[in-house]
Amino acid sequence: MTGIYPLSPKILRQPLTVFSQTLHQEQELLLEKRSAAVMSLRRADSAAYDSAREDALSSCLEGTRVSILAEIMSWFESTESGTPPVYWLMGLAGAGKSTIAKTVAERTDKNSTLGGSFFFSRSNAPLRDPHIVFPTLAFQLAQSDKQFKNIIGEAIRQDATLGHKEPFTQFEGLILKPLGKLDSHRRSTLIVLDALDECEEQGAATILQLLLSHASQLPFLRILITSRPEPHISSVFDEARNLAKRILHDIEDSVIDADLRLYIQHELREIPKKLKLANAPDWTEGEINALVEKSGKLFIYAATSIRFIGDTRVRDPRGHLHLILDTQAQQGIGSNAVLAAGQLIYWGASELDLGF
Repeated sequence: MTGIYPLSPKILRQPLTVFSQTLHQEQELLLEKRSAAVMSLRRADSAAYDSAREDALSSCLEGTRVSILAEIMSWFESTESGTPPVYWLMGLAGAGKSTIAKTVAERTDKNSTLGGSFFFSRSNAPLRDPHIVFPTLAFQLAQSDKQFKNIIGEAIRQDATLGHKEPFTQFEGLILKPLGKLDSHRRSTLIVLDALDECEEQGAATILQLLLSHASQLPFLRILITSRPEPHISSVFDEARNLAKRILHDIEDSVIDADLRLYIQHELREIPKKLKLANAPDWTEGEINALVEKSGKLFIYAATSIRFIGDTRVRDPRGHLHLILDTQAQQGIGSNAVLAAGQLIYWGASELDLGF
């Protein structure tokens, strides 16, 4: 009589082990395919806040822009229902919008809450092209979070042409639908769009309309946008119902003057080190006050003046400072920093013609 012997646990586990290994391999292969799909997206890598680019972006000097940075971070970190999903920082050219945007991007990147950033530039074709904005943001979002990568990668696997569609289809297919499948209560993720006015005009309006119309469908996404008050942008924002807004050049003069003074004092102290001067100039309060006054509310004027004062070819910082101050006074420009900054920017700090 033949006995029936029970199978050992080891033998029973073998098929299950093989199944688990096969399943794991298939999952790993799928993840690799999704990752490859994300990598295939056409994008503008130089759009990121920390990319190497010719028009190098700077951050806020420690101790400056304290109130506006605190306001933006408070908006982003707020967990209160009804918090506007979009924050518009609007200001004149040279008011320091990009510096603030980069500083916010840096801070959120450090605590792993930055999803993506796109710093537009009129002088760089990919950085003004509306058709590359959403693929670039989708790529950055995928790099910032594994869940984002899996879900965006799968969307691209299903339609490899998404990155070449019109902005509406790109936004819907790469961002809205994929991210809409995630838990709406996950922690906030920030997207920064700087200098939107430097995007092609119609494209900028389209991008803005899409974001404002659908931002509430992605409650964990917060969007910081900076721009000049251009009509095609302002008109879209004017229709927005739930929007946080700050006009940068409307911040109190005393606050801006204090920030400018801190910046100018710091940069003037650095010039002798850069030029390796044996005798460092002893900058007077009167000189600093005059440069603060000439700068008006424009950080770009102060920054360009500093570059001119610290010109490495002429190596005459005090002479260059007085050339700026005295020539403007003679010409009656006074505090019209907008006009003065225009010429500073146009000619460049080392080739400045101050006889205007």
